[in-house]
Amino acid sequence: MNTLVAAGFWMFWPTITALIQEMTPGEEFVHANTFLMAGIQGGFFMAGAIVGFVYNHIGLGGVLVIDVCSYVVSFLCYLAVRKGKHIVPRAAELKTDLIGAETTVERFFREMGEGFKFLRGNINIVMLGISWALFLGAMLTGVVVIGPLSDKVFHAGATGYGWLNGGWGVGAFLSTLYTSQMIGWVGARRAIAISMGALAICVSIAPLSPKLAIAVLFFGVMGSARGISGVAMNTSIMEMVPQHFMGRVQNTFYCAGTALQIVLGLIVGVVAEYNLVAGFAVIGIVYALAFAASSWPLKQTTPTIQPSTAD
Repeated sequence: MNTLVAAGFWMFWPTITALIQEMTPGEEFVHANTFLMAGIQGGFFMAGAIVGFVYNHIGLGGVLVIDVCSYVVSFLCYLAVRKGKHIVPRAAELKTDLIGAETTVERFFREMGEGFKFLRGNINIVMLGISWALFLGAMLTGVVVIGPLSDKVFHAGATGYGWLNGGWGVGAFLSTLYTSQMIGWVGARRAIAISMGALAICVSIAPLSPKLAIAVLFFGVMGSARGISGVAMNTSIMEMVPQHFMGRVQNTFYCAGTALQIVLGLIVGVVAEYNLVAGFAVIGIVYALAFAASSWPLKQTTPTIQPSTAD
């Protein structure tokens, strides 16, 4: 079941990012991504909070029924976003007879190859993608240690799990109030670096909290940082990647993030079994690496000066 959900998650994010880029005017990228991130992160972790609070009353079966219903509603909402079939126009240089004769498999591998070629010539996007993949792997691995934190450290069981996820969800939702202002003030790149730094610090010290309430506050800060970084990353990618390459570039990043999650999940699980604080520290190190990648100096490009035709 988890593998199927993960497959859907992997297909969803590149698709929704490409959809937003296609349907949103460039000057509205920040606002569109802010509302998307608020809805997804707020709903995702508030749902985790609800599960924690009601699990002891309705059991696993009741929780799964709620889960299925939420996916059905989400599907119907996205189905209503657009009508008909819209295809991003292909670049003129790709419109050849050879492409028309391609099979689906041949087209897939050709387009993936084009995506890699595009990334090789854009170090700024590559570093942003590395930061995104590290961030994605660390965030998804957090579920490995949140449950044990509530159970073993705070002895709060499912209810404590609900409070921790609720803190993250509230922080992610409240970040919509100031994300666009922060990005406009410090820039998207610095906003990502600041968020990754906050995530690295908070996730490392959260298990050292003397009380559950303090840990919930740390999770609130982490949720807020996740909201800011998600908006800044998506906006930066939309501004730098042409529509025709968006899906395959996103797929490359998510493939790396998913592979990291598999490895990191196993490592964190083994480490946390012996020392939970050390397990959180491993995740903090990955966030710190994402901070380093997002802080990498940008490669400056010299604008091309077109010759004047006035004469």
